[in-house]
Order: sequence, then structure tokens, then C-alpha cells
Amino acid sequence: MIKQVIIKRNSKTVDEGTMGFHDYTTHKEPIEKFSERVLQCANEVDGKVINIAYPTEDLAIVVYKEKKQ
Repeated sequence: MIKQVIIKRNSKTVDEGTMGFHDYTTHKEPIEKFSERVLQCANEVDGKVINIAYPTEDLAIVVYKEKKQ
């Protein structure tokens, strides 16, 4: 059976404002760490990896064929 795992890039919103002013910015996980997490997930799946796709810079999809029992 063909299955997929969707992995999202970690991010957090931080208030960098000063003296009572609010300046919310989003800090994203470095792309190198995100790629390492995707690779680690691909290595841990129980089956054969068919494809790894990055449709956006914040999303990865690992498609794999599950081992038969």
C-alpha cells in the first residue's frame, strides 16, 4: 500500500517590539535542520521510499510503499 508522511517546518512567532510597541515576527527553523528532519523521517519509514517532495519551503511530503506483512 502506498502511504505518505507530511512534515511541516517548525516556526514560532516572537514579539520583538520595544517600549510597549508590538512587532511580531516569525522565526523559521533553519532549512538545513528541516532537511535533516525530513531525511531522518524518510530513513525511519517501514518500507521503500518512492519520492520526497518539497511543494513549499515550509512543507515536505515523503511517499513510500509499505512493506507487506
